[in-house]
Amino acid sequence: MNSFMQQLFMVPAFRESVLAVGEVPASEAAPLEDNLLYQLQVLFGQLKISQKRHYETLPFCKSIREPNGQLINLSEQKDCQEFAGQLFDKLDTLLKQTQKAKAAASGLALTSAASASAPVSTPHMRIA
Repeated sequence: MNSFMQQLFMVPAFRESVLAVGEVPASEAAPLEDNLLYQLQVLFGQLKISQKRHYETLPFCKSIREPNGQLINLSEQKDCQEFAGQLFDKLDTLLKQTQKAKAAASGLALTSAASASAPVSTPHMRIA
């Protein structure tokens, strides 16, 4: 999961589109701590502007849910393609729920960004 998220971060169009969505609305049914889009924005924002060499991803990981609504098991290895599909499906649903969905969705080509990601080394930063 960490390496896949690093790959997504290194695709400028994907990263900037996620950050350009703007404020993600919170609700009683879905607080920001549980909102995957919000947590992805925090993750990418921290990696983009922070001088730290790492970022604690536990809040992001806690926002990822299995299709049945359960938290993912962080100690269980998953297929990257399966994780990517679930991630993009959830992000697509969340983007449609935001006020700026049309503007963000046009710049957020999820499947093409994922297929365009290539291994990139970032010696100054890693996701913890």
